[in-house]
Amino acid sequence: MIDSNLALEQFLEIIGGRKTPIREDNYPLLFHQHPVLKNISCIGPCFFIIADLYTLETIKVSEGSTQVIGYHPEEIKEIGGNFTFQIVHPEDLPACMQLLKVAWEFVAQLPTDLKHTHICNFYYRVIKKNGTVIKAQLQVVNVEKDLDENILVTANFITDITHLSLSSEVKLTIVDTNTNTCLSATALQTNLYKVPPILTKREVEILRMFIKGYSSRKIAEELVISYYTVRTHRKNILEKFGKKNTAELVSYALYNGLI
Repeated sequence: MIDSNLALEQFLEIIGGRKTPIREDNYPLLFHQHPVLKNISCIGPCFFIIADLYTLETIKVSEGSTQVIGYHPEEIKEIGGNFTFQIVHPEDLPACMQLLKVAWEFVAQLPTDLKHTHICNFYYRVIKKNGTVIKAQLQVVNVEKDLDENILVTANFITDITHLSLSSEVKLTIVDTNTNTCLSATALQTNLYKVPPILTKREVEILRMFIKGYSSRKIAEELVISYYTVRTHRKNILEKFGKKNTAELVSYALYNGLI
């Protein structure tokens, strides 16, 4: 068993220690202009943290943090880099550190132009400020690099997915948003394995809209296709995964990195 302070030390070892930022950027502006962030889908109450990995500074926290985990944004900023580890359930923390190392090593070896195109998704239990335990999804996107191509700033989305009734297993999926392919790993299977892509580009597009709460008619309007075409796509997607309804489909797709 490790605590959050030891986890923070291990994290610094994984990323190569603290470093000084090469420049001051308008990180919120970078965040909003980032092309990959449009692929982020949150299927429950969520908030985001923009974090500088090398100074361990928490640059920005959105207001949703109070609803999701009970901590006000200013509390999170005051705690700093240790916060993400502090809220992880102690039983899940060792597995999270294992998979964090797997994710970091994978992204670090990517060519420069691909470091921004991947979303790392972690699934684990979180302890809220009031002691309640929830199942969470952490989605990590690289926002900025330094001149040596080291990842400097990340955008981190934390979503309460307890209502999806997923497995308690700690899991990692890495999604390439360019090819819509996914790699997956668990604490017991740390070697990344490829999840076969079985959805077409259009099906992924429609499924993402369902996740955002769009109705079939709204999706039809947005994509400029007929309502009946959307319903046909939905039926085909449900049949591919053997699911009975959209809720089951969304849970499965999110947990297996298919969207």
